[in-house]
Amino acid sequence: MNNEQNDAVIKSSRKRRRFFLWTVLLCLIPMAAALYWFYLARPLGTGPAGPTVPREPFEKIWSEREVLLLAMGDSITAGFGMEKGYGYVERMLANPPDEFDDMKGICLRNVLPNISVKNISVSGSTSLEHRQWIDTKVEKQPEKRERFSDVK
Repeated sequence: MNNEQNDAVIKSSRKRRRFFLWTVLLCLIPMAAALYWFYLARPLGTGPAGPTVPREPFEKIWSEREVLLLAMGDSITAGFGMEKGYGYVERMLANPPDEFDDMKGICLRNVLPNISVKNISVSGSTSLEHRQWIDTKVEKQPEKRERFSDVK
């Protein structure tokens, strides 16, 4: 192999190497930007989500009568993938043991001691299915015209 051929092979090798490095670099820049945009710029919080819930309404019992909480929805309401006691409906009823201090005691069981729950949620369900379930899965409740008039 002469010098001209050797130089051509070296130039070709450099071109391939340069092309590979630029390709990798052009792929890494958008990946780094996506990492920053979706992860680093939006870190997970450490406290409860949403505004502070006032404690005063939960300091006295709202009603002693029987109350039925009908939970109807999709996987979120069903608590799909959550540990027992940490689903959406379960958290409304009673706080889990490791609840944030400012949320302890702010739950429906404290203010409605005779509450019962029927969770007919199904993962992947739709609003149209929910309407059909009201007619087929929920037994007719006695009609009571009482209201929580003392709750403001």
